[in-house]
Amino acid sequence: MILSIKAAGIAISKKINKKNNNHYIVLILISIMALLGITSTVQAVDLMAGGKVTVTDTFGASSAIAKWIILAEVIVGIITFIKTKNVFMLFGIAVVIVFTTIGFSLTV
Repeated sequence: MILSIKAAGIAISKKINKKNNNHYIVLILISIMALLGITSTVQAVDLMAGGKVTVTDTFGASSAIAKWIILAEVIVGIITFIKTKNVFMLFGIAVVIVFTTIGFSLTV
C-alpha cells in the first residue's frame, strides 16, 4: 500500500509494508510467554507412576521382549550376510544390538 500526501505541489510518498513490523510482534509475544512462564507455577500428579514397574518389566533391558528383539536382529543379520556376502552386515548386528540395549535401558 502506498500513501501519498500532496501539499503545495510537493508529493511525498511512503511505502508501507506490513512485513516490516512482524519482528516487533514476535518479540512482544516471546516476552509475554516468558513472563507467563516465570510467574506461573504448574503442579501435577504423575498418573502413570504406578505403571512404571510394569513398563520396566515388559520393555526393560532384562525383559523377554528385549531378548527376542536381539535374537531377531541376529537372525536377520545372518540372513542378510548370507544373501549379500557382505561382512559389514555381520558387523552391523553388533551396532544395532548396542543401540537396542541402550534404548531398552532408557525405559528405566
